[in-house]
This record gives sequence, C-alpha cells and structure tokens, in this order.
Amino acid sequence: MKGIFGLLVVVIAGYLAFAFMPPYFSKYKFNDDISSVARFAGPTTRGEDDIRQEVMKKAKENNVSIKEEEIQVTREQQHVNIRAHYTQVVTLIGGKQVPLEFDLHSED
Repeated sequence: MKGIFGLLVVVIAGYLAFAFMPPYFSKYKFNDDISSVARFAGPTTRGEDDIRQEVMKKAKENNVSIKEEEIQVTREQQHVNIRAHYTQVVTLIGGKQVPLEFDLHSED
C-alpha cells in the first residue's frame, strides 16, 4: 500500500510540474528578453510605441499572451523602463483553471 501511495504522489507531482513549468519558463525567458530590449533601447531615439511593439514581438516568441495595454514603457532621457503585467491560465485535468499572474519590471 505504501508503494502505491508513493507512486501516486510521484505521478501527481510529475503532472503538476508538467502543467506549471511551461508558463514559468516562458516568464523567465520573456523577462530576460524585455531586459535586453530596455538595455538596447536606452541609448537610441526609439519611441515608446516602437519599444512596446518589440516587447509584443518578444511575447509572441515566448508564447506569452499579453495585450498591448498591459505593457507600460517609459523613457527618461537615456533610460527605458518596461513593466508588463499579464495572467496565464493553466488548465488541469477535469477542466479546473488556475490563473497565474506575472508582474515583470525591467529597466536599462
């Protein structure tokens, strides 16, 4: 009986890891990408809308579903700050949906 219970725990843990790891992996990759965008946009004369479009492109590359209005870009002289807040929904067996909220902030 202990063996079956132990196996069940391992299977459940594996399933949850399989379900929740992709959104977190995408979040970390997306955060790295917006840090790079902020760093390289700082010394340029690119406008906030151009930077926001590049962030949207990076979101699409990382399978992050985010709306343009959820991305805030501010420029102060040679510094660019990017803030992105979005929710990713994980659907579990049985149709239960778990919303994961991510709030990313990057500045050059």
